[in-house]
Amino acid sequence: MHYISSVFCSVSTQIGTSDTFAQAGGTTNIASVFPPMSSNDIPMGESTAGTKDLGSMVPLSPTTAVDRMESVFAEPLSTDNGLDRYHQVAQKLEALIANDGKDVEIQSVIAEVPDILHRCVKRDEAALLIAQKVFRSLYENASKSTYVTWLLATLAAIRDVCKLIAKEITSWVIYSEEENKFNLDIVTGLIRSEILNLGDYDVHLAKIIDSGRNKTATEFAISLVQTLITQEPSGVSELCNVVDALSKLAIRPGSPESLQQLIEIAKSNFKNAASFAAMKDEKVLSGRPSSVYKEENDSAFADAVSFQDQVAVLFSDWCHICDHPTMGDSAYSHYIVQLQQHGLLKGDDLTDRFFHTLTVILLPSIKFILISVICEG
Repeated sequence: MHYISSVFCSVSTQIGTSDTFAQAGGTTNIASVFPPMSSNDIPMGESTAGTKDLGSMVPLSPTTAVDRMESVFAEPLSTDNGLDRYHQVAQKLEALIANDGKDVEIQSVIAEVPDILHRCVKRDEAALLIAQKVFRSLYENASKSTYVTWLLATLAAIRDVCKLIAKEITSWVIYSEEENKFNLDIVTGLIRSEILNLGDYDVHLAKIIDSGRNKTATEFAISLVQTLITQEPSGVSELCNVVDALSKLAIRPGSPESLQQLIEIAKSNFKNAASFAAMKDEKVLSGRPSSVYKEENDSAFADAVSFQDQVAVLFSDWCHICDHPTMGDSAYSHYIVQLQQHGLLKGDDLTDRFFHTLTVILLPSIKFILISVICEG
């Protein structure tokens, strides 16, 4: 155990704080380095399997190509410079939307945001400040559905670079003014885009329902559950506290039958997820992490991208512990126990893969540090 702890301490010392590690993708989703592409993200005319002629592909505009080249070779940005660059992107985005620009053009502009963040020396700091600006714009343009859609896409792009974003945005929603807090379209959009931390949000919303005494919150919760059932069924199964609070209202005398029916439908989502929950519990007992098992059961811990994501999160946790030495030895011990429970310290192939993946994650950080040293020299 002492050896493992010393290894992580050594790595953390070289990389520094979680912000420094974030400079080259450490705490972020590995997809920010090798982003997976869904079919909806692929520009029209672009081949996915090499079956189309190269001439049929939509080429990047000269401006976009230059911007992408700059993101690779240009010097690192300060947070203020990063915000200035984002302001330019925001202006381009607004102009494209106002002039009914093509989706591929808008997507290309949004893609500049993570490029900017990757160049920022203090990536997490820049990501949070830019996310605040996007979040504010989200509510300022709440009546413009198209604009809201692209702003949500921008927040999702920032989230892919900085894992802290989901937690922060959840906090901003929770503590925002009532008019914003209960904006159904935006909250639903945040959930659908996987930007909101549903665990924290579920607890908060269930609490402020206050046994039905908070009429606004209660009506909003009912509308949210209704919307998710039709648009994002998997989201309902993560609002167990909200559904439980509403179910207590549904059994009261005089409760509308429509609410009772809604609760029955919502609970059926939990029943459909029962086998998933049982599988998840079994994985936890066997020492394998449960966070990467999705309801569709279409990915496993051994999946390359999911595994890299998990390792990135574990390293982020380690950096957090190192950044807060006052947490004491118990935090280090708990972390090592967590690795053991995940089956990562058994000395088998999974252990080798864990440390290999960790090394791969750290290589971009080392490269960034070397480039910075060269630039300063």
